[in-house]
Amino acid sequence: MAAQAMVTASTGAMNSVLSKLATLLEDECNPHTRNRIIALRCALTSMRSFLERRAAASMKDMDPLVEGWMKQVRDMTYDLEDCIDDFVCSDAPGNTNSVAQLIKVVTWRRQYTSLLQELKEQVSGASERRWRYGVVCDPGDPLPIPSVVTNGLLPVFSAHVGCGLVGIEGSRDRLIKLLDPDDKKQLKMVSIVGSRGIGKTTLAMDVYQSLKERFNCHTIVSVSSGDDLRIILTSILSQVGVQEHDFRECDEEQLIHKLSELLKTRRYFIVIEDIWDVSAWKIIRWAFPDNGCGSRILVTTCISSIASPSCYFGKDDIFKMVPLSDTEARKLFFMRIFHPEDCCPLHLKENSFDILKKCGGIPLAIITVASLLATKSDENEWKRVRDAIGSVFGKSATPEGMKQILHVAYFDLPVHLRTCLLYLSIFPKGYVINKAQLIRRWMGEGFIIEEHVKSSEEVGECYFSELVNRGLIQPVCIRYDGRIESCQVQNMIWDFILSKSSEENFVTRYDDRHGIFGLQDRIRRLSLYCGRHEKDSFILSAITASHIRSLTIVVTDKEMPTLANFQALRVLDVESSGELEDDNYLQKIGKPRLLKYLRLQTKRFTELPEQVAELQFLQTLDLTSALISRLPHSIVRLKQLIYLLVKNIKLPDEIGELQVLQELSHVEVESSNSPNSLEELGRLSRLRVLGLNWCISDTDSSMEICADSLISSLDKLGSSNLQSLHIGTGSGCSLDFLLDSLSAPFNHLHEFRMTSDYYFPKIPGWMTTLVSLRVLEINIDTVGEEALKILGKLPSLLVLLLSVKSLAQNQGLTITSCGFRCLKQFDFICSNVLDMVMFEQGSMLALENLHLKFRVKGVFVNYGFQFDIEHIAALRYLRVDIACEDAEAREMEVVEDAIRSATSTHPGHPRLELRRLGEEDVMHGEGTDVESEEMMEEDHTSPAGAAYYNYNTFRSYMLHFWHFPELIVRWIKTQTRVTRLPSTVSMDKPPQRSPPTEEATCSEVDAEAEKFIQRFREQLQQQRLESIFKYTHKLKRRDGGTR
Repeated sequence: MAAQAMVTASTGAMNSVLSKLATLLEDECNPHTRNRIIALRCALTSMRSFLERRAAASMKDMDPLVEGWMKQVRDMTYDLEDCIDDFVCSDAPGNTNSVAQLIKVVTWRRQYTSLLQELKEQVSGASERRWRYGVVCDPGDPLPIPSVVTNGLLPVFSAHVGCGLVGIEGSRDRLIKLLDPDDKKQLKMVSIVGSRGIGKTTLAMDVYQSLKERFNCHTIVSVSSGDDLRIILTSILSQVGVQEHDFRECDEEQLIHKLSELLKTRRYFIVIEDIWDVSAWKIIRWAFPDNGCGSRILVTTCISSIASPSCYFGKDDIFKMVPLSDTEARKLFFMRIFHPEDCCPLHLKENSFDILKKCGGIPLAIITVASLLATKSDENEWKRVRDAIGSVFGKSATPEGMKQILHVAYFDLPVHLRTCLLYLSIFPKGYVINKAQLIRRWMGEGFIIEEHVKSSEEVGECYFSELVNRGLIQPVCIRYDGRIESCQVQNMIWDFILSKSSEENFVTRYDDRHGIFGLQDRIRRLSLYCGRHEKDSFILSAITASHIRSLTIVVTDKEMPTLANFQALRVLDVESSGELEDDNYLQKIGKPRLLKYLRLQTKRFTELPEQVAELQFLQTLDLTSALISRLPHSIVRLKQLIYLLVKNIKLPDEIGELQVLQELSHVEVESSNSPNSLEELGRLSRLRVLGLNWCISDTDSSMEICADSLISSLDKLGSSNLQSLHIGTGSGCSLDFLLDSLSAPFNHLHEFRMTSDYYFPKIPGWMTTLVSLRVLEINIDTVGEEALKILGKLPSLLVLLLSVKSLAQNQGLTITSCGFRCLKQFDFICSNVLDMVMFEQGSMLALENLHLKFRVKGVFVNYGFQFDIEHIAALRYLRVDIACEDAEAREMEVVEDAIRSATSTHPGHPRLELRRLGEEDVMHGEGTDVESEEMMEEDHTSPAGAAYYNYNTFRSYMLHFWHFPELIVRWIKTQTRVTRLPSTVSMDKPPQRSPPTEEATCSEVDAEAEKFIQRFREQLQQQRLESIFKYTHKLKRRDGGTR
């Protein structure tokens, strides 16, 4: 039988209490005391069975007496666990060699007896109330839903395809046309209006992703009901890059002025989700200046009066969303359940059509029900779901109908998944939740434990995937291997979760917008979101801190509650952007001794006190966003620490004492580190993730011995369980010692990353044996065909991020047909000019994402610019960053034209993101009027515009013709038999091919090729073809001036 979670929303801390009583029973020798413990466990086991049975039957109407008794029992289990923990954490007596020690033992035994008596009284009282209320199990109640742990995401997510995009393709195209991003004139505002759950956010996000790169300022702001103007404005400012300290003291009028001033010179695209108030929108609108740059505003709302001409939207700029058609609804429904979508068994089709009618074409309803049915294949189960959702929508969508569907989906979850879902109400609406942080918090709360051969983290991954599969959380960022890095909760689902969480007294929220939500007599999990001007005295005085198990604080300039009062705390997450009133806040960090998760995201904490060693149950210590400069020596006494996440903090001495540590990042190795501390790394046999910065220069006297110690440790880790290695360097530091020194097989290494200004002179020899490597980020000084062949032979490589200073012999980037069979993402950064990008047929067959970054200054020095990607059949996304420093305008234009041309003719039509970096440094020709060029580009009908258009077209043609001979020569050089080129070249007739000459050598061919190209260009110049450029350039300047 699978192990049960220690804490759930349905049973409280019952499983944890029973487990701890079992431990006490094992250590107890007194028969009388053992009988007491056994009696307690029997009574609590009976109560647990009842709670589990009733939790599975919660779709029925429940007697208020039964519901009240269940809440009392859940609260009681938390109190019981607090009592046991408080007793166990107290100092136990040692030996009894002295009278003083004997007195301590007697006192301790009395306290133990009192504890058991207290537990007995509480349990007896609950049992008495149960029989008094007539709380008994209904024989018709179903058994608890089994805890089925899934192995991953449904194929629809593993394939990176979002079901929510079904049916919006046409809407997306119409909306993009409505926004008209190519119009460079006035500000345009467009609204999307429709009922909740109809897909407004999905459509807006898809349009945003398609258009955002055409604007130099873009962001999305999610608005919640009850948000005041200041919250909305500060959210926009922070997301467009303004630091909070720049507007912390501003009122609403000042914020509007600051935002308007920031945007007045930018071409911006801002999406505002879920505007709820007409008057608020009419004020916010004036923060967006009409600056003549072609800026765009996209607003989503459920309120028709907002999406109207009276709110500054043109009649033609209002996009009304309608429910999906029957065909689209069926496609979305079946694609979610069956793979492929047309594989629905005949015995389920009739029920499926009935269910779809009840969903009314609302995408959220369809996805939720389909996700629920994806785990069921029995016809009776489908009928049960069909009957449970009733007649939900009919002809129009209603919040009540959607709530009914969510109710059915929620109670179809196993108890452990309900618990994990309710916990998401800790976070604000619209918040992007990091998956790794969420799973670590689940572990700290006791929601997940190890099962069979899976670790707690792996089980948490399965829980997370199941919630995604059920459609209850939405993926936000999907990695190269299909794994999800972060998620969001849809607004309607978040509202439902918050309501359920309050009913169960699971999470209590307080924020400036809505006050306190879910306040109970005893708060177990508290989430505080406090702004600058609000009063916190109510919340701090209204709570009893001693019962709180989880505390999440997001504050600015606030006095935070003292940690000494939170003795039952398991999870502490502090985020502060302001100045805390108490600089010594962390001095009490050791008081909540049961703490398992500690995350400090604030710049105000600069030192972690030695008292942190008192947190003997701590599993996660996350200081990545704190300014803490060193770790206390006592950190190595945290024997249960699994995740130590820091940023550029010196590697602690005796780190090997943390024997269960699985992730250590990102520590610095300095000359002050002893070789022993580096040797200690090798003792961390469970370490999976290691991130470090090498900050010892080659001239340092300790460099050699420290390098040897680090190599020894890396070899030991590579022979055990190391899966990810991330290495950076300090300024001027070298990693040459890693070139050929490592000997471990690194059989489990999945990721190797470099974040450094150091470049390997060649590919390290040990990398050729990394058979499991999936991600490689590496800097190499010079890369040629041989280096690319070595990298291409890595059998499991999915992502390659390759940064080079130059290419060998100015070969350009040419990917041959061999190797890189699995590669899905390729990032190539070249510090020098790149004049050719060529993918041969059969190369990188699986490549989906391609990112290139290079300089264009000097692109005409050799043979111009070539760009060929037609053979990358799977390519979906192409991003090219062009470094413009000191480049000429014509170099930029020719490179961009070649890239756009290759993309437009690609059979897969990948999405192109083309960016100029350092555009202010572009060198325009003498006398060129940039503004006139832009004006003439807009109008090809005027004489000047026509001349400029002809000039650009002819110039592009001639520049391609310019390096045409070089293409001929490259083709000739690839032939098996070499042909000598003629000694003279005529422009009137092409060069004649001479009889093959077997003895011609490659060097001779190269020399002849160079002569041929040189003579060809000389004849171009002799015939004064360049005069055409000069003439059209004069036309352009002259006519541009008259405009």
